[in-house]
Amino acid sequence: MCIRSTTLVCASSKSYLIKVDPKCLDKIVEYIKEHGRITASFGPLIKAVYKDVPVTILKPDRIQVMLVYSDIEIDELVEDLKKAVESPSSTK
Repeated sequence: MCIRSTTLVCASSKSYLIKVDPKCLDKIVEYIKEHGRITASFGPLIKAVYKDVPVTILKPDRIQVMLVYSDIEIDELVEDLKKAVESPSSTK
């Protein structure tokens, strides 16, 4: 399973830390590139926006999201990430 755990980091900002299998992280990054926007990338740190969620990816195995201003719930976001890993790679 690619999504290992989801931990609430801060309740007031609805910040979550999602631990993933390092083998799956590249697929998740590609999914976010296709369905969202990468705003910055420096070494192991990638900043992005998926739908209306700010996303911070720290390679090799962590994703942080902040849902305070988002209509998306954490369960929906995790399901989207699971779909990203399970679906075959699509090319544009």
